[in-house]
Amino acid sequence: MKYKSLFIFGILMAVSNVMCARTSITNLKVNDLTSPLGIDVVAPTFSWEFDSDTRGCKQTSYCISVKSADGTEVWNSGYVNSSQQFGIKYNGAELMSRTAYTWSVTVNCQNGESASASSTFETAFVNGEGWTGKWVGKKIKKPSAAMEIVFDEPVECKNVRIFITKLGVPASTDPNYTFAQFDEIEIYSNGENVARKATFSATNSWNVGNWKLGNINDGKIGDASALGWTTTQNPSTPITLTANLDGLYVIDKMILYPRQDDHAKTGERLAANFPASFTIRTAVNSLSYTTQYTAKDIEAPKFSGSSYRVPYFGRNFSIDKKVKRARVYASALGVFSMKINGKAVTDAVLEPGESEFEKSVLYSTYDVTDLLRNGNNSIIAQVAGGIYNIEYLDGRFSKGEVKNNGQTALIGELLIEYEDGTTENIVTDETWKTTKSATIGSNWWGGEDYDARLEIGSIENAGFDVSSWETVDVITPHF
Repeated sequence: MKYKSLFIFGILMAVSNVMCARTSITNLKVNDLTSPLGIDVVAPTFSWEFDSDTRGCKQTSYCISVKSADGTEVWNSGYVNSSQQFGIKYNGAELMSRTAYTWSVTVNCQNGESASASSTFETAFVNGEGWTGKWVGKKIKKPSAAMEIVFDEPVECKNVRIFITKLGVPASTDPNYTFAQFDEIEIYSNGENVARKATFSATNSWNVGNWKLGNINDGKIGDASALGWTTTQNPSTPITLTANLDGLYVIDKMILYPRQDDHAKTGERLAANFPASFTIRTAVNSLSYTTQYTAKDIEAPKFSGSSYRVPYFGRNFSIDKKVKRARVYASALGVFSMKINGKAVTDAVLEPGESEFEKSVLYSTYDVTDLLRNGNNSIIAQVAGGIYNIEYLDGRFSKGEVKNNGQTALIGELLIEYEDGTTENIVTDETWKTTKSATIGSNWWGGEDYDARLEIGSIENAGFDVSSWETVDVITPHF
């Protein structure tokens, strides 16, 4: 009787184990992310984890199905005999940009057990294509150091020569090397900058990095992609820099711009490598030059200090229907933060992430459905220079060897899907507005300067009105 009881107990335990066995699929991911919102590759990858209480249970096949929001199946892998659970590439119809998808996977085990699970993902701009927003900014930065030379009398000439006899103070980033350097040369005749059409030559010139003789009259001042003219290291003097104008002109003024991306090693307000002694000479036939101006042991031009304030960019819009889904796709040349109706679109900071701007600019996707409201709404972003535009702040640490000073800008699109099936797309363009914020300086390494007296008190209010702000400029990025 005792053995019979043990036999029945064993059977019950075996049945109980089978009945309690659990097989499940967990940790579903697309491109290693859980329910991502910003997939922008043509063929994302799928992965999952297979779990079973049954000893030895092993995945023997899987089937993946991907459907769009209306239920249309865009890919069905069919059952694939494989134990693979990671990095399985999508192989269906072309994915549409800014579209929500549901995907599911069914897994079979060698003992007949199976399990299914589903998840979601959304595309952003597949292959980075389809943006309709424009880069917007405000061209409020002006060269902050320059030397203006007005001649005693206007002079007719075809050739203008800067004859350098003594070098200036080295730059903070190259304190052991002297150069002669100019960012830009302007020569004026009756209000026209005739240097733009001139051909420049120099007895000592070094084309290195973004330093090129041809940049000396390109009209770009303070542009990291076109720094200007430089000599070689520790050059001997005299050095001549000559502008051959495209004809005879009566000139009365010149403006010499020192390098704008660094300061002298002796002080943050002094321009670096600006000649200490030189003359301006002119000629009609390039043979006989006459001195028109003499500078001897002068102090370099001074930077006025940063008058730049981190700008706000904003737009108002109205909603009178029920919102089903809303997404913001945004990026910046620099770093940005963004709020809708005074609420941050993300808890991430220093968006959109650092990249090599010459090769790629990252962007982010945000779910902002819950931030919208019926009636008036406001979307406001703040854009600082980040690593794209290095602002030098007095008394703050910076890495002078990094010479990025591009024009900061914002690009973004707000996609709103309504319950009635209609959509609205609000993009950065000429309708956006801008104003200065209370952040009066920002440096990637040195931090920020903030003046609370300049705060816009109600800017955090829902539907804040930006109509009185200035109109933005549409920016063409230079890398």
